Amino acid sequence: MTIQDKSKYLNLAKEELTNARGLIKDDLDGFAGRIIGLKEFSRVSSADRLTYETLQQMENVKHNKLLQLYPSPYFHRCLVKFESDSHKKEIFFGKFPFLEANIYSWVSPAATIRFEKPGNFSYKVDKSRIQKGELLKKDQYLIVDGKIIFLATEKIGQERELIHQEYFSTRKTGFVLPEIVAQMEKAQDEVIRAGYSGPLVITGPAGSGKTTLALHRVAYLLQSPDTASLFSPEDTIVFVQDEGTKNYFSRLLPDLGINNVTITTFSEWAMSILGLKDYQFKNRFFEDADYQVEESNNDLYEQSKLAAAGGEPAVWQKNIFSILKDAYGGFLNEDLKKMLAEQEKRKILDRLDLTVLLHCYKAGRGRLAIEKEYYQVKKNGEMEKKQRTVELKYKLMIIDEFQNYLPRQLEIFNWCLDEMTQSALYVGDLRQCIQLGTIKNWRQLPVSISERRLIIIHKVYRNTKEILKYLKTLGYQVEIPDQLKSGEAVEELIMDKAQELSFIDKKMKEIGEFSVGIIAKDKKYLEDFEKKFGGCKNVRIMTMPEAQGVEFDTVFIVGISREQFFQFDGAAEESIKEKKKIISDLLYISLTRAMTKMYISGKDKLSEIAGDVVVA
Repeated sequence: MTIQDKSKYLNLAKEELTNARGLIKDDLDGFAGRIIGLKEFSRVSSADRLTYETLQQMENVKHNKLLQLYPSPYFHRCLVKFESDSHKKEIFFGKFPFLEANIYSWVSPAATIRFEKPGNFSYKVDKSRIQKGELLKKDQYLIVDGKIIFLATEKIGQERELIHQEYFSTRKTGFVLPEIVAQMEKAQDEVIRAGYSGPLVITGPAGSGKTTLALHRVAYLLQSPDTASLFSPEDTIVFVQDEGTKNYFSRLLPDLGINNVTITTFSEWAMSILGLKDYQFKNRFFEDADYQVEESNNDLYEQSKLAAAGGEPAVWQKNIFSILKDAYGGFLNEDLKKMLAEQEKRKILDRLDLTVLLHCYKAGRGRLAIEKEYYQVKKNGEMEKKQRTVELKYKLMIIDEFQNYLPRQLEIFNWCLDEMTQSALYVGDLRQCIQLGTIKNWRQLPVSISERRLIIIHKVYRNTKEILKYLKTLGYQVEIPDQLKSGEAVEELIMDKAQELSFIDKKMKEIGEFSVGIIAKDKKYLEDFEKKFGGCKNVRIMTMPEAQGVEFDTVFIVGISREQFFQFDGAAEESIKEKKKIISDLLYISLTRAMTKMYISGKDKLSEIAGDVVVA
């Protein structure tokens, strides 16, 4: 095309976009009137009021989807001629459907067309029907706030041609995980659309987009015409590592049109089943600042509990610490029994205690169950709130960072999986373990994974080439794709804490609104950083374990010192080996959080001590 032809093509595309957004705006403007009309139901009986509330909720969901669709209505436009139709059709594909503007959802069967080269195509409409046709032309867009930032076109007999492109920064300003729908590749789409039945594993290095891909699969299964009748948000559960990740997922899934999915941590879920409202959870209890024990005793205590957690269940009884004493009895010496007594006194439980208690609960009661509220219509038409015990069964289960769970914990999750679907999605990376005693290989999963259901992602989307090159110099085995973006070199700085605080303060003025992560191995070291930067809306301050699963434009790893990574006095050789691997993995996690720039500071240079820390 000539420059003049491209200009004309772009103007036509802008007109189409304006028309589509106009139709969406009209629908949005009619929202208030529709809600007023629905309110007429509220004047009638309680039973009809429930119908009104349901209709209002449906209208709210539609409204929220249109609010998201309005800034960017679609990302592909396809001109097609279906085999069963003599006319050409123009179809747009976007995040959500809006048929008034001929916009189809990315989860529809027809959306697979957008990955085809112009020419003949076919796709499954349902189990018994295949739709065939010819893709005559395909346009790809990037639309931001109603403006076309990128437009390319291709058609039969003509290679893909760039029509228009503007600069658009991909630097990260917020903490929400990125979407991939608009930039999705065919291989990713095939993973998302893989058969629902049976377990599926998505694994890959940090920054490969595996977690985001997994959540888009959840959105697909809950919205696709092929699977929506099998799955519902109420029958879906997502297990995450911590409250931070829980908050991320709680924002991302509604953005994909999914609400009412249970997103929880193992500890929160376990304590709700066991009814432990008066207890606190700590991942490793004896790291409390006001109750210090020898590190060797701490390790021995954890190793002893791990041995007990893999054994036979104790008899279920009312007093939970009586259960734990029975379960741990043969594994604890007198000093360790005193530590358990201290836990009982403080009413604090760790991940191993909860695992043992759930195992005993299931053995004693035959199932895992929870109390649920429901409403019953009385004879006079009023609604009455009631409770009932419901066995826990999930038709769809997602286990994020599966490598951080004990084999027994994964077995417990599997007990709660619906027998018909067996639809469990394991997401993680065996190179990112942050807990003792967790699974080390695929054989320790509670289910058998076929080769075609083990999805290994190799591409890294997050980091710059310079960041990955730095990891390689430390001894980590990483691939550096040719197409990866370039950036600034990683900076290592010898500093004390006061200098680190001053340095970050200075850099913050340069960084501006972009997201910042400040990471250290120990929480106590971060207290001064929390005081100085905790009020900044674009800054998150966290330990290395808490950094798993998140990303930032700029990362500061602080407090690096030789003694910080070598506290193994008195520990058994096998325990030392596993702890070294965990420290190596924690460093890997921290070093792969930055999208643009990374600074590493402390008493020692990481590059000088990495040989004793990194486990390849």
